[in-house]
Amino acid sequence: MISIYKWRLFYLILSSILLLTLAYFVIKERFSYDIFFLLTVFFLFLHFFFQRFEKKKTLKIHMIYLQDLNPLAYLEEYQKFNKKRFLSKAAKSINKINSALVLLTADKIEKAHQILIGLVDQEPKFGPYLRFWYYTAWINYYDEVDDLTRMKFLLEQNKAILKEIPPKYRQKLVENFEFFKAKCFVKEGIFLDTAENYFYDILRTNLPKLTILNCVYQLGVIAYKNGKYELSKRRFQSVVMNGKDLNEAKKAKTFLEKIDELNLNA
Repeated sequence: MISIYKWRLFYLILSSILLLTLAYFVIKERFSYDIFFLLTVFFLFLHFFFQRFEKKKTLKIHMIYLQDLNPLAYLEEYQKFNKKRFLSKAAKSINKINSALVLLTADKIEKAHQILIGLVDQEPKFGPYLRFWYYTAWINYYDEVDDLTRMKFLLEQNKAILKEIPPKYRQKLVENFEFFKAKCFVKEGIFLDTAENYFYDILRTNLPKLTILNCVYQLGVIAYKNGKYELSKRRFQSVVMNGKDLNEAKKAKTFLEKIDELNLNA
């Protein structure tokens, strides 16, 4: 997948042309080797400087979603950012998949569904990495519409895809697979102790606020299904207090209403 800032691409092309021109004069003995060397170092320095700047800009945009928990503002900035880049076909597809995932956390379920449907015809041409994330987006969607059967089916598809992923890129995908396997356990109401230990383990690591919030929500569901309503209530209240307008916060409010009804009927 190729993506690059338009202005940086222009700079790279221009500097390459200039360096080739200088190399020609060096070969013709009309230019100093020392000056050519210094200019080469200078252009390389600029290249790495701009590359670092671009990475910082990208990280800052992602933090709007991961730490500030503002998915719609993130999408707006992310789309502006992408307009400044040349994107390969695969990069455009992964951006659409990413947008669908973000929209689901913003409770824009139908918009996310439309994006995913729009990629159906392209899916047979996806490589393993892209297909994994496409199926992950669908798993998220089916989680929101309570279709456990399709969730589990696609999770098995992702399990098979993992074998095709090079070891260099596999770890992140394995972690994603394990996360959704635990979510399936919770939704189905099985292996709740295993799932609870898994989400507790995640909370002990240094992860973004969004991931922590998702884990606390899942722990709230587990406590609810185990009949530990007071513990469940505290966890859901934490999600509501910290989750702003995220979909998990809205679902946590629904659970809190159910718990209040149980207390009234007790």
